[in-house]
Amino acid sequence: MAPDNITEWTPSTRLEWSHFEADAHPGTYQDALAVIRYDCNWVVESHKSGESLFFTIQNIRLTTNLVRNLSWVRRGMADDALLAHVRGCFDLAEHLRPDMEENLAAEFAHKRYPVRGSNEEERRQYSLQDSRTALGYLNDIHQMLSSEIARYESETEYGRNTKVQNKYNRIFEEMRRARSA
Repeated sequence: MAPDNITEWTPSTRLEWSHFEADAHPGTYQDALAVIRYDCNWVVESHKSGESLFFTIQNIRLTTNLVRNLSWVRRGMADDALLAHVRGCFDLAEHLRPDMEENLAAEFAHKRYPVRGSNEEERRQYSLQDSRTALGYLNDIHQMLSSEIARYESETEYGRNTKVQNKYNRIFEEMRRARSA
């Protein structure tokens, strides 16, 4: 994703309606949609055991991002309560990120992948390509995130259940304080 197309979560980042750049989708019941994804970075480490070359995937790190050109709001419905709710979707993704990162890292713990190629440059290129393929597990992480956001939206009734929404807001504010320390 292009850097100008994303808003990265930080303790000081607060979503505003200006972050929602797409046109509202006329065929959905929602008044706003925050498209949230994890960006994934990892380290490929090469190893040799006898005559065999293999690589491992280490130091997997996720970054929580809002995809601005896919996120939208019905302008007539854009109010503070709805904004607080969609901010909650973004905060929920960040709240879940350490667990998601741990789940993803567990998929690759102690796994070794064969290195292909006949020379050093080919091996480096194939290892990079193969590691991206192996990280197809990121799709599973995004599906889990979508399920958790759907549960949040249901529990809060898209922000209309103020009691439940306020409970989540307190959790998210506590997380922001902890992560800014």
